[in-house]
Amino acid sequence: MDRVKEGGRTDYISYVAEEGHSPELTYIYINNQATLYNAYISFDGFSINPPGGQKFAVSFRGSKYGKFSNLTVTKDNADPTVAGVQGNAYGFYIRDASTDVLINNSTISPASEYTGRVDGFYHGIYITSDCSDFTITNNEIKQTSTFGIFAPSKNAIISNNNIHFYSGNAGIFLGGGSGILVENNQIHDSLAYRPTLSETPANTT
Repeated sequence: MDRVKEGGRTDYISYVAEEGHSPELTYIYINNQATLYNAYISFDGFSINPPGGQKFAVSFRGSKYGKFSNLTVTKDNADPTVAGVQGNAYGFYIRDASTDVLINNSTISPASEYTGRVDGFYHGIYITSDCSDFTITNNEIKQTSTFGIFAPSKNAIISNNNIHFYSGNAGIFLGGGSGILVENNQIHDSLAYRPTLSETPANTT
């Protein structure tokens, strides 16, 4: 992650929670819409709780070099989930040709305990096809209503993640991606359908 590109700097601006504390943020938005920007930014140890109507918890757009570690990312349970329209659609939203991104040892889930339905984000981690050189490791992603990890991108490592109680579309989706190493992930307890309030879900492994 700490490579020099285009003669740029390699030192990160790091936001690290004090030991024993987990400061709460509503969302993180690293945004560049012109040319790729050397962000060199790191967040470690925060809780991210987007309000209702906020499309994402963490967005990294048109940028290079981002590290996100030990985060607790939770969806507003009262918020509707409609991708691209309203609601908390994305836990992590990596887009617009971003590169060199690390997402490590984080939890992406709904705000409350498992209720028997898919109450989490629409996508846990969503990476657009023009992005590359990312690492997703040691994360727990649960109760997404579409994909745990959506990453039809290039040159990546996806390893040691625990993805469970998702809707059944796919725990990890890579359609069209290339150069991606996927290993040692646990994908289990897919919800084959959405039960009514009186039903108990059929968990499949």
